[in-house]
Amino acid sequence: MSLIRPEIRAGMWRGREMLAGAGIGLAGLWIALSTFGVTRWLGWAVLLAGLGVCVSGWQRMRLRPKEPGLGLVETDEGRITYWGPLDGGSIERDLMTGLAIDLGSHPPVWILSQQGGPDLHIPVTAAGQDALLDTLDSLPGLTAARLIAARRREGGGRHPLWSANRIG
Repeated sequence: MSLIRPEIRAGMWRGREMLAGAGIGLAGLWIALSTFGVTRWLGWAVLLAGLGVCVSGWQRMRLRPKEPGLGLVETDEGRITYWGPLDGGSIERDLMTGLAIDLGSHPPVWILSQQGGPDLHIPVTAAGQDALLDTLDSLPGLTAARLIAARRREGGGRHPLWSANRIG
């Protein structure tokens, strides 16, 4: 029997990088306030590093789904593969021509386009989103902040996020 309720444990796991960054920052603050000389400056540096990890973890937490969805996403050296219960497929990151999000479907889906092939539809709640988002974040001109804004957008429909023809 666990002392932590399952929904709280799931929320803590979802924000694990943010919690780790907060812990690192607190350790750095303790070092900075309790020592003298060079060690004090090292503590301030650790505090700043912890804050950086915390901010990065905050972005990743906001992109992670709250509830598990259907299917599994795998990425291996730039190849994105989706294994779904009804469909699936794969696409090379270097051959992608576009990225969009369809907020009209339930759950919303990432739409990855490729030249001369079918689009790959990946639910935003599919397992393996961390690796997928790392791969999408490596597209030129696409940032994690833009992916977060797309997930938070109101209204349905298909919203383009990135195009190989128009970088940025």
